[in-house]
Amino acid sequence: MVRLFGKFWSEWLKRGFVGVALSLSASDRLPSSMFLLSETEIVWLEQINRRVLERKPQGYEWRRAGKESLPGLLACSPAAYRDHLSGVFTTFFADGANCYAAYNEDEVAAYVWAFPHRYVLTYDNYQSRNLNVHLDEGSVFLGNGMIGEKHRLRGLFPHLIAFVVSQWPDRTRFFGAIDGSNAHSLRSHYRLGFKPCKWVLCLTLF
Repeated sequence: MVRLFGKFWSEWLKRGFVGVALSLSASDRLPSSMFLLSETEIVWLEQINRRVLERKPQGYEWRRAGKESLPGLLACSPAAYRDHLSGVFTTFFADGANCYAAYNEDEVAAYVWAFPHRYVLTYDNYQSRNLNVHLDEGSVFLGNGMIGEKHRLRGLFPHLIAFVVSQWPDRTRFFGAIDGSNAHSLRSHYRLGFKPCKWVLCLTLF
């Protein structure tokens, strides 16, 4: 309780009431159906920072993942979500989304999805709190990515994104959505060349 109070106080000093509310929501002290406050930052890729790609991870190859790769994609995902993601990923493929993966000895080490027409920003696993982001012909939304636990901190993220970008026509615009509390992911995106675009605030009260 003392640690939790200390965290709330720290957020109050940084961002006031909004910071405390975001921290309370993230703490899971209240059911999300009763209170949810989530801040999502939409970013766009201005230009890839090639310096980030100078150190290439060894033992990996980058490929587009088709429906036949579904078992590998699920194995790369957290065990608690695999049953749910099986249906979600099947729907993604059916809707025309593309998946790209980093492979290590034919094992999926990391993956990210590319949505060329529409991206659904969801706060309750696609039940009711969804925001549909519609894209023009020259835009792609990157999302629902994962790096397998044993392959983290090896520099896979920038090279996977660079590979995805290389698979699309020049001048394609790439967007992404990051939870505002995920400072590590935000730093990784900024370092690669993403810039802030818009912010989405989701609020649920009872």
